[in-house]
Amino acid sequence: MILILAAASLLVTPEWLQEEQKKGDVVILHAGSAKDYAEGHIAGARLVTLVDVSKPESKLRLEMPSAELMRERMRQWGVGDKTRVVVYAGSASVQTATRVWFTFEYWSLSASFPPCQHN
Repeated sequence: MILILAAASLLVTPEWLQEEQKKGDVVILHAGSAKDYAEGHIAGARLVTLVDVSKPESKLRLEMPSAELMRERMRQWGVGDKTRVVVYAGSASVQTATRVWFTFEYWSLSASFPPCQHN
């Protein structure tokens, strides 16, 4: 039961998102394919694909990107030190959204990842 309650605190409602978006410190990431994104997305959401959260040209599928690459991608998405991030799956498959969350979680716990400065 404790795990369920902890996980529930990570979820937001459409009403919450609509209100919090007005504050300007929320970045919404549509995790999926360009096709999913083109077919429809939350207003203001930025597209994030599996390629975006993987090391380029790696022999391993979905190898974790470097800290430098993640910092650059986060800047491109508008994510900074004081940004709240909402990730949602752009289709019925949650693979990309899970990977995006996992990548953010990995780098937030890594001592080798200095804060992201975004103005």
